[in-house]
Amino acid sequence: DLEFERYHLGPVIGSRTWGGVRGYFAPFRLRDGGGLVVSEMALYSRHGRWVVENEGVVPTLPVHDEPGPMSAGHDTQLLTAVRVLLHKLAAHPRPLPGPPPWEPAYPPKGRFHAPIGKP
Repeated sequence: DLEFERYHLGPVIGSRTWGGVRGYFAPFRLRDGGGLVVSEMALYSRHGRWVVENEGVVPTLPVHDEPGPMSAGHDTQLLTAVRVLLHKLAAHPRPLPGPPPWEPAYPPKGRFHAPIGKP
């Protein structure tokens, strides 16, 4: 149901998210200093089902970060994502288009003032 997966934009790599996505704009302040939060928005699919809420996003490639390596600056999820995506790019390269021609210059002559020092 997620658009990212629907349009095949890439794999979802990492751990399942916790699933709390309902949002609110501002809590109501109570006399005793506390507050009351009322959910005002959430995500639903084109099929009229709640998405992500209470279930999270389940990755296509689960990778869990361990606290020890993470505290030492080793992000297993990020490194795995980079490795997987570089492999996909190497397997299915897409060349970049060449640059456009320098002439005619943009914007077209006469549409704006000429640069300083040019007639």
